[in-house]
Amino acid sequence: MSSAIVRCRALSRIYNPDALPVVALDQVDFAMDAGEFVSLAGPSGSGKSTLLNLIGGLDRPTSGEIVVDGQDLGALSERELADLRLHRLGFVFQAYNLVPVLSARENVEFILQLQGVDARTRKATAMELLERVGLADLAERRPGELSGGQQQRVAVARAISTSPALLLADEPSANLDSAATESLLKLFAQLNEEREVTILTATHDPVVQSYARRRLQLRDGRIVSDERA
Repeated sequence: MSSAIVRCRALSRIYNPDALPVVALDQVDFAMDAGEFVSLAGPSGSGKSTLLNLIGGLDRPTSGEIVVDGQDLGALSERELADLRLHRLGFVFQAYNLVPVLSARENVEFILQLQGVDARTRKATAMELLERVGLADLAERRPGELSGGQQQRVAVARAISTSPALLLADEPSANLDSAATESLLKLFAQLNEEREVTILTATHDPVVQSYARRRLQLRDGRIVSDERA
Protein backbone atom coordinates (compact mmCIF):
# COMPACT_ATOMS: atom_id res chain seq x y z
CA MET A 1 0.00 0.00 0.00
CA SER A 2 1.38 3.42 -0.97
CA SER A 3 2.30 5.84 1.81
CA ALA A 4 1.89 8.84 -0.52
CA ILE A 5 -0.17 11.63 0.99
CA VAL A 6 -0.03 13.56 -2.31
CA ARG A 7 0.03 12.12 -5.80
CA CYS A 8 -0.26 14.15 -8.98
CA ARG A 9 -0.42 12.52 -12.41
CA ALA A 10 -0.07 14.43 -15.71
CA LEU A 11 -1.21 17.57 -13.90
CA SER A 12 -1.72 20.67 -16.05
CA ARG A 13 -3.20 24.07 -15.37
CA ILE A 14 -3.76 26.41 -18.29
CA TYR A 15 -5.22 29.87 -17.79
CA ASN A 16 -7.23 31.53 -20.58
CA PRO A 17 -7.21 28.36 -22.72
CA ASP A 18 -9.58 29.88 -25.30
CA ALA A 19 -7.81 33.23 -25.65
CA LEU A 20 -4.11 33.73 -24.94
CA PRO A 21 -3.28 30.53 -23.04
CA VAL A 22 -0.81 30.66 -20.16
CA VAL A 23 0.54 27.26 -19.19
CA ALA A 24 1.16 27.43 -15.43
CA LEU A 25 1.74 23.68 -15.00
CA ASP A 26 2.61 21.28 -17.78
CA GLN A 27 2.03 17.51 -17.30
CA VAL A 28 3.48 17.37 -13.79
CA ASP A 29 3.97 13.99 -12.11
CA PHE A 30 4.71 14.33 -8.41
CA ALA A 31 4.24 12.33 -5.23
CA MET A 32 4.95 13.04 -1.56
CA ASP A 33 5.06 10.47 1.18
CA ALA A 34 3.46 11.15 4.54
CA GLY A 35 6.00 12.74 6.87
CA GLU A 36 8.13 14.43 4.20
CA PHE A 37 9.33 18.05 4.36
CA VAL A 38 9.56 19.24 0.74
CA SER A 39 10.41 22.64 -0.73
CA LEU A 40 9.38 23.89 -4.17
CA ALA A 41 11.79 26.41 -5.66
CA GLY A 42 11.90 28.20 -8.97
CA PRO A 43 11.61 31.65 -10.52
CA SER A 44 8.42 33.67 -10.40
CA GLY A 45 5.91 32.19 -12.82
CA SER A 46 7.40 28.70 -12.63
CA GLY A 47 4.19 27.20 -11.18
CA LYS A 48 4.97 26.92 -7.46
CA SER A 49 1.87 28.68 -6.13
CA THR A 50 -0.33 27.06 -8.76
CA LEU A 51 0.80 23.60 -7.65
CA LEU A 52 0.14 24.44 -4.00
CA ASN A 53 -3.33 25.77 -4.81
CA LEU A 54 -4.22 22.65 -6.80
CA ILE A 55 -2.99 20.28 -4.08
CA GLY A 56 -4.92 22.30 -1.51
CA GLY A 57 -8.13 22.08 -3.53
CA LEU A 58 -8.29 25.86 -3.96
CA ASP A 59 -8.19 25.54 -7.75
CA ARG A 60 -9.09 22.84 -10.26
CA PRO A 61 -6.63 21.47 -12.84
CA THR A 62 -7.21 21.79 -16.56
CA SER A 63 -6.28 18.12 -16.86
CA GLY A 64 -4.67 15.38 -14.82
CA GLU A 65 -5.32 13.83 -11.43
CA ILE A 66 -4.61 14.84 -7.84
CA VAL A 67 -5.02 12.48 -4.90
CA VAL A 68 -4.56 14.00 -1.43
CA ASP A 69 -4.83 12.01 1.79
CA GLY A 70 -6.38 9.14 -0.17
CA GLN A 71 -9.05 11.29 -1.86
CA ASP A 72 -9.27 12.05 -5.57
CA LEU A 73 -9.84 15.80 -5.56
CA GLY A 74 -11.46 15.70 -8.98
CA ALA A 75 -14.24 13.50 -7.60
CA LEU A 76 -15.02 15.80 -4.66
CA SER A 77 -17.72 18.45 -4.55
CA GLU A 78 -16.88 21.96 -3.38
CA ARG A 79 -18.36 21.11 0.01
CA GLU A 80 -16.25 17.96 0.28
CA LEU A 81 -13.14 19.91 -0.69
CA ALA A 82 -13.92 22.47 2.02
CA ASP A 83 -14.30 19.66 4.55
CA LEU A 84 -10.93 18.20 3.53
CA ARG A 85 -9.28 21.61 3.92
CA LEU A 86 -10.91 22.15 7.31
CA HIS A 87 -9.91 18.85 8.86
CA ARG A 88 -6.75 17.67 7.10
CA LEU A 89 -4.91 20.63 5.56
CA GLY A 90 -3.20 23.73 6.90
CA PHE A 91 -2.42 26.79 4.78
CA VAL A 92 0.06 29.66 5.08
CA PHE A 93 -0.65 32.21 2.35
CA GLN A 94 1.59 35.01 1.08
CA ALA A 95 -1.26 37.47 1.72
CA TYR A 96 -1.82 36.12 5.26
CA ASN A 97 -5.65 35.94 4.81
CA LEU A 98 -6.30 36.93 8.41
CA VAL A 99 -9.76 38.10 9.46
CA PRO A 100 -9.29 41.86 10.06
CA VAL A 101 -11.97 42.22 12.77
CA LEU A 102 -10.56 39.38 14.90
CA SER A 103 -7.61 39.57 17.28
CA ALA A 104 -4.47 37.53 16.69
CA ARG A 105 -5.71 34.99 19.24
CA GLU A 106 -9.16 34.82 17.67
CA ASN A 107 -7.62 34.34 14.23
CA VAL A 108 -5.64 31.36 15.52
CA GLU A 109 -8.78 30.00 17.18
CA PHE A 110 -10.87 30.42 14.02
CA ILE A 111 -10.28 27.01 12.41
CA LEU A 112 -10.66 25.27 15.76
CA GLN A 113 -13.99 27.02 16.23
CA LEU A 114 -15.16 25.79 12.82
CA GLN A 115 -14.20 22.28 13.95
CA GLY A 116 -16.36 22.62 17.05
CA VAL A 117 -13.53 22.71 19.60
CA ASP A 118 -14.66 24.13 22.96
CA ALA A 119 -13.74 27.70 23.87
CA ARG A 120 -11.33 26.87 26.70
CA THR A 121 -9.32 24.44 24.58
CA ARG A 122 -9.30 26.87 21.65
CA LYS A 123 -7.92 29.69 23.76
CA ALA A 124 -5.28 27.53 25.42
CA THR A 125 -4.12 26.16 22.05
CA ALA A 126 -4.03 29.62 20.48
CA MET A 127 -2.02 31.11 23.32
CA GLU A 128 0.46 28.23 23.28
CA LEU A 129 1.04 28.66 19.55
CA LEU A 130 1.31 32.45 19.77
CA GLU A 131 3.92 31.93 22.49
CA ARG A 132 5.83 29.59 20.18
CA VAL A 133 5.90 32.16 17.38
CA GLY A 134 6.83 34.97 19.78
CA LEU A 135 3.54 36.87 19.78
CA ALA A 136 1.83 35.97 23.06
CA ASP A 137 2.09 39.59 24.25
CA LEU A 138 0.25 40.78 21.11
CA ALA A 139 -2.55 38.20 21.28
CA GLU A 140 -5.35 40.75 21.55
CA ARG A 141 -4.19 42.99 18.72
CA ARG A 142 -5.99 42.94 15.38
CA PRO A 143 -4.10 42.35 12.12
CA GLY A 144 -4.14 46.06 11.27
CA GLU A 145 -2.17 46.72 14.47
CA LEU A 146 0.54 44.20 13.56
CA SER A 147 3.47 44.42 11.17
CA GLY A 148 3.59 42.26 8.07
CA GLY A 149 6.01 39.87 9.72
CA GLN A 150 3.83 39.60 12.81
CA GLN A 151 0.76 38.89 10.67
CA GLN A 152 2.72 36.14 8.90
CA ARG A 153 3.50 34.51 12.23
CA VAL A 154 -0.17 34.65 13.26
CA ALA A 155 -1.02 32.99 9.94
CA VAL A 156 1.48 30.22 10.67
CA ALA A 157 0.08 29.70 14.17
CA ARG A 158 -3.44 29.43 12.72
CA ALA A 159 -2.31 26.99 10.02
CA ILE A 160 -0.81 24.57 12.53
CA SER A 161 -3.49 24.95 15.21
CA THR A 162 -5.16 21.67 14.24
CA SER A 163 -1.91 19.72 13.65
CA PRO A 164 -2.93 19.11 10.03
CA ALA A 165 -1.87 16.02 8.11
CA LEU A 166 -0.47 18.29 5.37
CA LEU A 167 0.78 21.85 5.76
CA LEU A 168 1.01 23.97 2.58
CA ALA A 169 3.08 27.13 2.91
CA ASP A 170 3.50 29.73 0.16
CA GLU A 171 6.63 31.82 0.84
CA PRO A 172 6.36 31.36 4.64
CA SER A 173 9.43 33.48 5.37
CA ALA A 174 8.15 36.50 3.43
CA ASN A 175 8.40 39.66 5.56
CA LEU A 176 10.27 37.86 8.35
CA ASP A 177 13.72 38.91 9.51
CA SER A 178 16.45 36.29 9.79
CA ALA A 179 15.84 35.55 13.48
CA ALA A 180 12.08 35.12 12.99
CA THR A 181 12.71 32.95 9.92
CA GLU A 182 14.99 30.63 11.89
CA SER A 183 12.44 30.41 14.71
CA LEU A 184 9.64 29.62 12.27
CA LEU A 185 11.66 26.95 10.46
CA LYS A 186 12.65 25.29 13.72
CA LEU A 187 8.94 25.11 14.55
CA PHE A 188 8.23 23.57 11.13
CA ALA A 189 11.03 21.03 11.66
CA GLN A 190 9.67 20.16 15.09
CA LEU A 191 6.16 19.66 13.72
CA ASN A 192 7.56 17.51 10.94
CA GLU A 193 9.76 15.36 13.17
CA GLU A 194 7.71 15.10 16.36
CA ARG A 195 4.13 15.26 15.08
CA GLU A 196 4.86 13.87 11.61
CA VAL A 197 3.12 16.77 9.88
CA THR A 198 3.87 16.60 6.17
CA ILE A 199 5.09 19.99 4.87
CA LEU A 200 5.17 21.34 1.32
CA THR A 201 6.46 24.88 0.95
CA ALA A 202 6.96 27.11 -2.07
CA THR A 203 9.85 29.48 -1.51
CA HIS A 204 12.60 31.60 -3.01
CA ASP A 205 14.44 31.59 0.31
CA PRO A 206 17.53 29.34 0.43
CA VAL A 207 17.24 29.21 4.23
CA VAL A 208 13.78 27.65 3.96
CA GLN A 209 15.07 25.25 1.33
CA SER A 210 17.92 24.22 3.63
CA TYR A 211 15.46 22.93 6.22
CA ALA A 212 13.60 20.75 3.71
CA ARG A 213 14.74 17.17 3.36
CA ARG A 214 13.66 17.07 -0.27
CA ARG A 215 14.00 19.92 -2.76
CA LEU A 216 12.17 20.28 -6.04
CA GLN A 217 12.97 22.85 -8.70
CA LEU A 218 10.28 24.07 -11.10
CA ARG A 219 10.78 25.87 -14.37
CA ASP A 220 8.13 26.76 -16.96
CA GLY A 221 5.53 24.63 -15.22
CA ARG A 222 7.64 21.48 -15.02
CA ILE A 223 9.72 19.81 -12.30
CA VAL A 224 13.29 19.93 -13.55
CA SER A 225 15.08 18.53 -10.50
CA ASP A 226 14.21 16.46 -7.43
CA GLU A 227 16.93 16.15 -4.79
CA ARG A 228 16.97 14.65 -1.31
CA ALA A 229 19.08 16.10 1.48
